[in-house]
Amino acid sequence: MQTMSPLDASFLHIENEVTHMHIGSVGIFEGPPPGPDDVPEAIAAHLPLVPRYRQRVRFVPLALGRPVWVDDPHFRLDYHVRRTALPAPGGDQELRNLVGRVMSQPVRAPCRFLGLSRTPRPLSASLASMSGPL
Repeated sequence: MQTMSPLDASFLHIENEVTHMHIGSVGIFEGPPPGPDDVPEAIAAHLPLVPRYRQRVRFVPLALGRPVWVDDPHFRLDYHVRRTALPAPGGDQELRNLVGRVMSQPVRAPCRFLGLSRTPRPLSASLASMSGPL
């Protein structure tokens, strides 16, 4: 168990249904896409190096201190790494719509730290990878 930093705690407490404080990213990759199990297997192999990705937030009773990070005994990688498809024609506009929809969702508290969606893209690139809230 580790106490959340003041900055992280302020982001968590400021976030509400109108003000989202999470950060996301999109990566677009060219070339042959990895197989369905390649990305989850690569992440699973490196998860021990980043314990925070397997943790969740626990609030201190009566708000007597900053929230703490605790190991999530129910952590499931398949909840955090998902495969999704873009609607036809699967171009940049459809990707923007997907990213907008995902990033407009608030982080569910106790928040999950890692989220990744893999999106096959039939047009300008073979794969888009997006990280954002869960």
